[in-house]
Amino acid sequence: LTGRSSKRCELGRQFGAVVLDTRDPQMDVVARTLGANSDGVNAVIDCIGDQKSFDQSLATVRRGGAIMNVAVWNEKPVVNMSLLLLKEVNIISTLLRSPFS
Repeated sequence: LTGRSSKRCELGRQFGAVVLDTRDPQMDVVARTLGANSDGVNAVIDCIGDQKSFDQSLATVRRGGAIMNVAVWNEKPVVNMSLLLLKEVNIISTLLRSPFS
């Protein structure tokens, strides 16, 4: 899970996610992820919603994996469709809501 919100990061930890808090300017998400698993990860949950986080998600997800977007974007993303196709990545988007809201 990549995120900047301490609330979302903590929730991810509670559910067992490996959380990369990108508020740290020294955080190299791609190097840290691929250093731990050279094939990439099965799924990325992107809570940031900007071009850099999407590019990092696509770089770190393994072939046949999934990227779940739970962020509201302020800009239109540029998507490397060739890489998306070659890696056979699924993109899932959802607006998470509390059942009590």
